[in-house]
Amino acid sequence: MITDFAAMPFFLQQLHTKGLDIRALSNWKLLAMNHIVKYRLQTLGLMADGLYDPQRIDPRRPIVLIGEQERLATYHVPVKVTYLPTYESVAVDQPLNLKEFHGVVFPSSQSVADLYLSCGEFMRAELRHMPCFAMGQVVADECQKLGLRHVILVNPSYDSVIQTVKKTLRSVDDGAQTQLS
Repeated sequence: MITDFAAMPFFLQQLHTKGLDIRALSNWKLLAMNHIVKYRLQTLGLMADGLYDPQRIDPRRPIVLIGEQERLATYHVPVKVTYLPTYESVAVDQPLNLKEFHGVVFPSSQSVADLYLSCGEFMRAELRHMPCFAMGQVVADECQKLGLRHVILVNPSYDSVIQTVKKTLRSVDDGAQTQLS
């Protein structure tokens, strides 16, 4: 199972250093953690066999979770698995003023964790009250798990996100105009 798209190029590089290529995966059942990962795998020419569903895991088959080192430890799969970390995220200190933003679009659960963990407590408090557009239920669940209160579930398509953001921010602006009057 591929937990995030960034893991795949590193995994393919590891295969290549061992003298293997993508054909080595022909007997694997390749699962994507979410729709975004599935779509992005297609850009590499890989077709996922499906999406991860803990209820449909076959415990008789070996299971390998491929992804970012620290993030892999957060997955609790109901059967025995092998964790294969392909890279490690490193926090980069970036000055970010959330007051300059009207909302945040999260395309993946990893993006939620990355932003939230990089914020100090003051910024986390601001983030909890901002509109957070979650591209899919898994992403929305991650937002809610971290205490974000204004989570808006959006279909994981760019057109849907754009329309929802416009509609939401327009209603926020209309509310602000009414309060000023």
